[in-house]
Amino acid sequence: GPRMNVRSTKFLVLLLALIVFVAVLASILAELGAPRGSVAVISVDSQVRERIDLNQVTEPYSFVVESEWGRNTVEVEPGRIRVSEADCPDQICVEQGWVEPAGSPIVCLPHRMVIQFTEGEGGVDAVS
Repeated sequence: GPRMNVRSTKFLVLLLALIVFVAVLASILAELGAPRGSVAVISVDSQVRERIDLNQVTEPYSFVVESEWGRNTVEVEPGRIRVSEADCPDQICVEQGWVEPAGSPIVCLPHRMVIQFTEGEGGVDAVS
């Protein structure tokens, strides 16, 4: 009878709410996973040395960032970056391993080197 109706209406409302929730969640996750912030900016003593858009990287490569404080070997692969070697005593930057754009910045304090992620061209950081 009518009791069944109420139950199925409730079910439909819950189902609809769930669908909306999943859709909202999916769009939030898409925002987070979007290529926003895929540019790795490598700076030494607040001076930008390199800007690498990890979405544009097709082949792995590495290079050395050298300064009066020391040298770091930076390894780049599609979508991720790491410090593979450093001649600093603490090796924290090396132990941090591979970092993806959503990850935390890599900091090598003895060398005053920071690898952090920013938005691509036209982003807030492109101006400064």
